[in-house]
Amino acid sequence: MNILNVALTARRVAIACLLAAPLLLVHIPNGAGTASAKDARKAFFFDASKLHLLTLLAPPPGNASAETQGELAELRRLQATRTAAREKQAKADEVETVFAVMSGDLGPAFTADNLPVTAAFFDRVLADESPVIGPDKDAWGRPRPPLLDPSLKPCVKLTASNAYPSGHATVGYLSAIVLADMIPEKREAVFSAARRFAESRVICGVHYPSDIAASQTAAALISVQMRDSRTFQKEFADAKNEVRQRLGLDQ
Repeated sequence: MNILNVALTARRVAIACLLAAPLLLVHIPNGAGTASAKDARKAFFFDASKLHLLTLLAPPPGNASAETQGELAELRRLQATRTAAREKQAKADEVETVFAVMSGDLGPAFTADNLPVTAAFFDRVLADESPVIGPDKDAWGRPRPPLLDPSLKPCVKLTASNAYPSGHATVGYLSAIVLADMIPEKREAVFSAARRFAESRVICGVHYPSDIAASQTAAALISVQMRDSRTFQKEFADAKNEVRQRLGLDQ
C-alpha cells in the first residue's frame, strides 16, 4: 500500500466519526486562534465563519517531519513513473467544475449545456469551498511540495496558496457527496471520479497525500452544513430532477 492509500485510509475513520456525531458549529472570537474577523466570509448556503477547520482537523505534518519526508519521496516516485496519459488526465482535472470532476464518467448527457439548472446549482455549491478552506489554509501555512523539494516539477501551474488542505480536492469530493445523493445508483462511479480528480493533485506534485485526505473530511463537513439551508434544499431538488431526467434514470 503506497503512502497515498495509507493517508486516505487513516482519515476515513475521522470522517466516519465526524458524520456520526452532531456537528459542532465553532465560532472563534476575535483574537482567538489564527483566523481573524476579516476571514469570516459569507458562503451561499451557510455561514462559513462558523466552520473552522482549525478546530476540526489535525494540523498538517511539519516540514521536517518523517511523514512529510515520506510524502515527498512518494511524490518523487510518482513523478518518475507517471504515464503520459495519466499526466494528461491530471492536467484536464485542473478545471474546478462538477462536469470536470466527472470527466465523462456519467455519459455524454452530463454536460453544462445540457444541465443548466444543475450547472448553476453546483457553481454555488463549489463556491462555498473557498470561504471555508482559504482562511484556515493560510493559517496553517503548509508550503507546497516543490517549495520544499525543488526536484519536483509540477505538471500544472503552482499557485501561491498554501497546501493544506487541498481546495481542489475538496471541490472534487464535495461534488461527489452532493451528486451521489441525486443519483445514488451511480454512487460508485461518482466517488471513483472524485478520487481520481483529487489524486491528480498528487500526481502533478502540487499537493501531499495528507492534503488530499484532509480534504475528504473538509468536504464532508461543508456538505453537512449546506443541508440545513432551505435554499440549498430547493435548488438541490430542482437540480436532482433535471439530472435524473436528462440521464434517463426515472424512466
